[in-house]
Amino acid sequence: MDALAALSLASTLMHFADYGSQLLSQAPQSYRSAHGTLTDTIDVEVLILDLLSLKQSMKRRAPPRCAAAASDAHNAENGKALQALYERCINAAQDMLAQLAKLKSQRGPAIQNAPQRSALPDKWRGLLGADSLEAMDRRQQPAGMHFRNWSSFNRRLRAVCDRLEMEALEDSLWAIRRDVQFRMLVSFRGALCRLASQRSQTSHELRKLTTRILDSFYEGDKSFTSQMLLQSQQLLRLDESAENDDDDDAFSTPMSDIIQSIGSFQAPEDIILNKSTAADTRLENEVFSFIIDTCVLDSLTFATMVDRRESVEKAHARTFDWIYKDAGAAEVPWSNYLTWLRHGDGICWINGKVGCGKSTLMRYLYENKTTQHELETWASGRPCDLYSFFFWNSGDEDQKSQLGLLKSLLFDLLQRHRSLIPQVMPDVWKTWSVRVKAAMEGKLPYNSSVLPPEPSSLSLLSLKKIFKRVLESLGKSTKVCFFIDGLDEYGAEHLDIVKLVNQCALLPNIKLCLSSRPWRVFEESFAGFPTLRLQDLTHGDLCHYVRDSLYSQPLMQQMSSPQAEDVSKLIQETVTKSQGVFLWVKLVVRLLVHGLAAYNDVADLQRRVQRLPTNIDELFAHMLAEKDYQRASQIMQIFQAARKRSPEKITLLQLAFADDQDEHLAEEAPMQKITLEEKASRCQEMNARLQGICAGLLESHDVKYSSMAPDGKVMFLHRTVSDWIAKPDVWEELVSQTAATRFSPSLALLKSYIMLLKGLDVTPERPFDMGLVVHAVQYAKDAETELNAGFPEIFDQLDSAAAYQWRLGDCHAVYGSEIMSDTSSDTEKAQSEGADSLSGSPSHLTTYLQSYRESMIENQDGIFGTLNLGTIRSARKSSAANMTFTENALAASYIAHTEARFGGRTKEQPQEATPTRGTVATTYDHWTWGLEIPGLIPMHKATTFYDAARLAGMKHYVASKDSSANVLDQDVGQHMLIRAVLPPTPMPDTGLEPELVERLLAGGADPNFAYQGPTPWQAALAAAAAHFAAVDGRDEDDLSPQFIKGCENWIAVLDVFLRHDADPYAVGKVQNVQDRPQVSVCTVLESYVPGFLEDRGLALMGLLEEKREEVDRKRGVRQKKSPGFDIERKTQGSSVEWPMSWIPIRNGAT
Repeated sequence: MDALAALSLASTLMHFADYGSQLLSQAPQSYRSAHGTLTDTIDVEVLILDLLSLKQSMKRRAPPRCAAAASDAHNAENGKALQALYERCINAAQDMLAQLAKLKSQRGPAIQNAPQRSALPDKWRGLLGADSLEAMDRRQQPAGMHFRNWSSFNRRLRAVCDRLEMEALEDSLWAIRRDVQFRMLVSFRGALCRLASQRSQTSHELRKLTTRILDSFYEGDKSFTSQMLLQSQQLLRLDESAENDDDDDAFSTPMSDIIQSIGSFQAPEDIILNKSTAADTRLENEVFSFIIDTCVLDSLTFATMVDRRESVEKAHARTFDWIYKDAGAAEVPWSNYLTWLRHGDGICWINGKVGCGKSTLMRYLYENKTTQHELETWASGRPCDLYSFFFWNSGDEDQKSQLGLLKSLLFDLLQRHRSLIPQVMPDVWKTWSVRVKAAMEGKLPYNSSVLPPEPSSLSLLSLKKIFKRVLESLGKSTKVCFFIDGLDEYGAEHLDIVKLVNQCALLPNIKLCLSSRPWRVFEESFAGFPTLRLQDLTHGDLCHYVRDSLYSQPLMQQMSSPQAEDVSKLIQETVTKSQGVFLWVKLVVRLLVHGLAAYNDVADLQRRVQRLPTNIDELFAHMLAEKDYQRASQIMQIFQAARKRSPEKITLLQLAFADDQDEHLAEEAPMQKITLEEKASRCQEMNARLQGICAGLLESHDVKYSSMAPDGKVMFLHRTVSDWIAKPDVWEELVSQTAATRFSPSLALLKSYIMLLKGLDVTPERPFDMGLVVHAVQYAKDAETELNAGFPEIFDQLDSAAAYQWRLGDCHAVYGSEIMSDTSSDTEKAQSEGADSLSGSPSHLTTYLQSYRESMIENQDGIFGTLNLGTIRSARKSSAANMTFTENALAASYIAHTEARFGGRTKEQPQEATPTRGTVATTYDHWTWGLEIPGLIPMHKATTFYDAARLAGMKHYVASKDSSANVLDQDVGQHMLIRAVLPPTPMPDTGLEPELVERLLAGGADPNFAYQGPTPWQAALAAAAAHFAAVDGRDEDDLSPQFIKGCENWIAVLDVFLRHDADPYAVGKVQNVQDRPQVSVCTVLESYVPGFLEDRGLALMGLLEEKREEVDRKRGVRQKKSPGFDIERKTQGSSVEWPMSWIPIRNGAT
């Protein structure tokens, strides 16, 4: 049986077994309809219709009785087992219908307002088929019976049915359920291999589906079954999208047509776990193997594994068709590619000059079904696999190295042939087996530090040995053809890669199609092999492209009507002048199309083409010179600086922030989550600037969403652009355009990272990526070097943004979390699990961005986060961090007020998140304690932001701080303020010095934030109330001078706090007063301030009233004008005047 057909059948059988086992369960259950309505009432008619639809769904996916032999013994065995399970399920369904039909002759207790029985809908007749309805036994027709609850239904059913029959049926369903679980997992693995062989570009999606199933295994039988069903449907959807055919047979009918119309049962507890059978061991062993496979495959992946191939432009319509034709009729002598596909061995080398379309042809060959079809002749009845790798010199290290080549090919090979993993990687398999076994036996998280260590990273030598073993083993039963593009873009000695491919070509049943520039090293190495020189063969293709591109424009159609012959000449002149370089043609056609409105006739277009330089490098310079050269120079410098520093390169959103012309944007922007609308707008504008100002030499690309998605990577149009920019004279000319402006690309990138930090969506469960700070500090250091000057106001914003996000993350951060990372769409899963999302997006791009955001939030720890068993650096927080407010009326009122006004999380405290790989955490230290920059700042060496700047070599910044005598940063001041209002020793009678509080608050300390316990402002309220309460009605003459001074200081301290934006609605708890009452500032001023300070208390009441009005006014402005949402997604975003007060108060006072 076909692997995907087996999975479809197993999923349907699982639906039936799950439904049936719960239907006969004696545990109290409720019924949830297909529309989501939950009811205790049991309608027998609905149950019968559910069973009928499930029965019909199983029949539609029935395995053929005379099925062809399976391609291997494993699939054959699984097919036979599913055939037997299918027959058992059909018999069980018939028995269940018969048992329910016995209720017909019994008069059950009526219920009031019972819904009337409706006629069988036409949709059911269409889905079930007239033959099925006619064949139904009359006793099985719905009887319209209703029961008040599950217990009454179950008692009546067991009263009218034979006890032994019922018990046998129930036991049979449990056994079926367990067997189907096992077979479904086996089928899922088979379908993974099948899809991987058909659509290797879906590897990221396949790994995600696998991970979710594994994560649910320990959550219980019901969770595991639900995930199996959900992810199987996702896998089948991938296959439907891959095939994209209109086949109308039974298998192609979507399962959701029937299954989504079926209700489900909801029980208070999972009783399935109590039904243990021998199949449990089989299932656990299958999961065990599945986990190990997943871990091994994950160790071979890297983030950019398929980026290059997917970024290569697809072939234009009607181009490259000639390669599948006989070469006898060709005007230019070339090797017959079709003959090589059908009968050749070894290597076929495609070469050509820069920009002639080699990579596009390689992608065309690899993805074209004709290639697979023609290779079947070579395979002679054996299976034939195709694999690809596209080198990219402009990419990261894995994209231009043997290490990346071997890891990528091994992943694809072993993903399709998982049974080879224990044979070709025995040591790695054994190490993972020990680790996974320990995790399963101890039911430990996969990232637990007590587990045995994971295998060390594989060396290049080890990967070569494994690769050879895989090819030797696979070659015994399968033919393999590799498509490897861009050998000239290999980042090391080219003879090394030549040696590797030649060794592979010598193995039996292995052949390779290679492409590169016609360099001498390749000409000598591949002499004697079939070869194609591409630029000599694409004249017709280029003519097709130019003609189609020009005639797609209405203006060109009007212009060409009386001048058709001149248009033909224009096309021929353009193609001839290109000398076979497709890139030249593409750029020239783009220039012609964009300027059509400025030309009067075809002759103008011809003169335009004639004036253009033939040399591709000269064409680049010509195109930029026609634009805003200085602005283009700035963007190019920013892009190059990002490529030099960041392996993952720059994204469209990062470049948009860096290129923003508002010099004060990073300084004045509030701490506010970036809205989807703003991302869409910025990305659209930046993409337009790339096309306009940069003449399209830079472009954004992201195949998962759109070219304007925020994580769309910005890259050179072609490698030739990168080579041109790298020439010393070209780069010198570009930099000279901004020499007089003191422009710094590194400073622009620093501002971009500050904007990204300020706009993150951070929670304790999703801490921010410290890697953003690492890059920002590195760019800041570079900017000081470029400008030979400091920029303390901007750099201080990095401290503010990092401190803010550090606090929102409950003093946690991670390394390696991808803020703009792999974002394969999980929208369907998010919707199926009730994920909330913004709606009403004004554009298609915003829909893309919403999917991106949901995917980013769900996968913040990266694919296989639960299986990543790396080193953890964390400091567990004390239980004090989980303290909450006392439940009384005043506290509840304050909590509700804080929720509404500040979007705080005071009502329900989040659980401490499980630290992920590379997590740093601390309750008491400054955020820089967790900052590590290789070569600059060691981990745990910085204790303040000033300290981090000094260690990083920020000489100008340090000098400016030294000269100002103000080296306190956000968190140091915060700690000092908290220590001042909550001293470790009793507060002196003189109270707190107002000057100290003034200095700390003016330096940036936040009165409304606390790491744990009360905020400084709450503590000050409580301490002031306690001090004033000690007066206890005594006259001023009866008080000591020190105590009177303390009263005066405390009234002054309250004044200072309010003037520095302390929350005028805050409540503090007085610790040394009876019953520990909670007091607001109003209560303190009205009820606690002694009589001799009455005038100052009244003045402070006036200030309090002003502050409350100001807060209310700002809140109204935010609700009307702010386009964003605050961190908690409950109120409108904050204004720049209140950056720190928007930190939620997480912990209550003690």
